[in-house]
This record gives sequence, structure tokens and C-alpha cells, in this order.
Amino acid sequence: MRKGFLKKAISVALVGAMAVTTMVGLTGCGGDSESESDSNELAFWAYEPQSLEDKKDFETLIKNFTDDTGIKVKVSFVPKDSFNTKLNSALANKKGPDVSYLDQPRMAEFGSDGTLVDLTEKVNKSETISQDKFFESAYDTCLLDEKVYGVPLTITTSVLLYNKKLVNENNLPKDWDDMLAIAKEVAANPTKAAFAGIGSGGYASWYYQAFLSCAGGSFTNEELTDLTFNSQSGVDACQFLVDLYSYSPEEIRNSTSAFGNGNVAFTLGGGSDIDSLQTNFPDLDFGAMLVVPQKEGGTSYSNIGGENLVVYSTSSKQDEAFQFIEYLSKEENSQKVAEYTGNFSSLKALAKTDNPLKEVVLKQLETAVARPQINGWLEVNDNYLASALETILNGGEIQKNLDDAVSTSKAALGLK
Repeated sequence: MRKGFLKKAISVALVGAMAVTTMVGLTGCGGDSESESDSNELAFWAYEPQSLEDKKDFETLIKNFTDDTGIKVKVSFVPKDSFNTKLNSALANKKGPDVSYLDQPRMAEFGSDGTLVDLTEKVNKSETISQDKFFESAYDTCLLDEKVYGVPLTITTSVLLYNKKLVNENNLPKDWDDMLAIAKEVAANPTKAAFAGIGSGGYASWYYQAFLSCAGGSFTNEELTDLTFNSQSGVDACQFLVDLYSYSPEEIRNSTSAFGNGNVAFTLGGGSDIDSLQTNFPDLDFGAMLVVPQKEGGTSYSNIGGENLVVYSTSSKQDEAFQFIEYLSKEENSQKVAEYTGNFSSLKALAKTDNPLKEVVLKQLETAVARPQINGWLEVNDNYLASALETILNGGEIQKNLDDAVSTSKAALGLK
């Protein structure tokens, strides 16, 4: 059942503020009264790269596309945490892009309401894009009713990062009991915290999924017709987090760069977090391990995230937009885009790294699970479930709050 659920339910992420717009291969831009899609350039929206150097390299990559094809591109770099809000506003005001990144869990919403172009025919004719080149889980997030509404771009997942000064590398936890025992030892020092926490809002729900899955649970049933995160597995996952929090004083775990400054034993993170820590905290001696299963010998599961490339139905340049997607999907270009985001390329051939910590992330991807492809799931993830988790982690009754979240969520999704 787990493999079936993985294949059926894999997808993911979050994102809304102001975009920084760079004009590539052109000398001017259209007026504010004109939608981006109506201008002479192909409007492309992407996440803000990790560094100024990455941003310049991405601009050069796009300029090379213009030089090769004559198609001018206007790229808007938008902070990831601001992407969804800005995209929603732009689409509502008919000022959206022709082509953009799109978080995996938004595919069901935008694919079902006509916002996205059905790319099935174009993909089938493409010499660059074929299903067998991508991670199966990533490609599945682009499929709705057996039609293709996007092309996978990048993927990531979360692993446990640990401070080697606080956690004995020769005695890493094998199950939740082990981890709680280590947490208790760490908490004996009043200046240290065991765990950095799961954050708030949509991030909390996303991270919670890793522990829910490790306890044998899931957000939904396999048919995606019922919500199941209030099961015993859901309760067990919440109780484990509550116990971890009890060994993690809020003032320490929520302090600035708590893990980077060496004040926290464990934190969750992916490839981009590893990059950031190694760049900004070069003296931090830390390791990476798979998310700890509930019982020793059990399977380690985590969440999965990533972005797809999509074309919008309002675009008057759909052929050019797909040509641009094909360009970014070439191996040499896909690798560069992945580096700009800190994630991995969705192309299987590029699933490699020379960073041993990132090797753990690649290993975790083998059993990573994404949020369900249900239209409206992000509302559940970012609001109803997130609110329940916040209440629980602040002392609220676990079963009651999960039950209430399931009931409210089912009503919002139209599930019985």
C-alpha cells in the first residue's frame, strides 16, 4: 500500500511580496496597463536564486536562449515565500506570466480549473522531454486524469541534520525512543535545545508529514477520498513532537540561527539548508541522517517538495513558452537551475552530488512522500492542519484537535 500511495499521492510546497524583474535580451518593457502575457516578450517567473552570482548566471542562461532562438524573455525573480501570493494576484488581474515555476501541490488546483495548458500533445512530440528521464514521483505530480500539465523541474526532501558536538556520531538514534533519550541529555544543559521544531503554518504541516509517515500514517487514504491524519499514527507523531518540544526551550530553538550557532542538536533541512549552513557557518561541525523511524528497523520516510514548469492558458505565446521549457529541461541547463535553487534536478541522470551530506538527501528521496494532489489541499495544509498542530504543540489535546482539523478540512474539500 505504501508504494501505491507514494506513486498516487506524490506532489508538494509554499510561497507571496514584491518581485525583482530583470529584462533579458531586450531594451524596454510594456506599460503597467498591459498584462505580461500581452507584451512582446515571453514572461517567465522563477524563484529568487540563492545568491547574486546565481542570479546573474540564470540571467545569462536565459540570454543564451534568446540568442539561440530570437525569443525575448522577461524574467521576474520572486522570493519563494512570496511566490504564491504574488502569482494569485497577477493571475486575478490578468497580469500573470506565460510560463513559470509552480509548486507541486498547486498542480491539482490550477490543472483542474483551466489555469494551465494541457501539454500532453507537446510533450509527446518533444525530442527533449520524455517521462522516462524524470523521477517517477516528480513526473506523477504533473499528471491529472492522465493528461500532462507541466514538466518537472526540481525536487527536494528533508533529512535530520545534527550537531556533532551535541550528538555522538557513533550513537545516532535508531528510533524515536533513542532520539528522545538523546534529547533529554541535551536538555540537561539549560543553554541548549534538542530540536529546532517544525516551524509554523504550511511548513509545520509539511514537516509533520515526515513523522506521520514514519509512524505508518498518511494524510489521506489511497483513493484520496478520505482524510486520515487523525489516525493513531497521527496521534503518535504529534506526541513524539510534543515530547521533543519539551526538551527544546522556545527561547533557544527560536533564537536567531539557533542550529547554525550551535545551540540546537537536531534540525530538519534539505539540500539548500546544507548549502546555507556550510556557507554561513563554516565552523559548524554537523552531519546528516535519514529521518528516524518510529521503531528500530522501520522505514524512514520524509516529505517531498519541488517545482514544475507550467504554461498558462491565458498566454498568447504557448508554443514559445514550451520551447523555453524544453531549453531549461536539457541536462546541462537543468543542472544549473537546480544549483540556483539548492534542490536537485528532477532528471534521474543528474541525481548525484559530491557533497556527502547531500548524498543523504538523495537517499531520503527514495522514500519521500508528498502532499496529496487534491484541489484545495493547500488550504488544509496551510490553515486547518497548521492551526491544529500549533495548538497541539502549545499543550492542546492531540486527538481532539486532529479530529476537528479533519472535520473542518473534509467540509472545505467537499469530502464526506
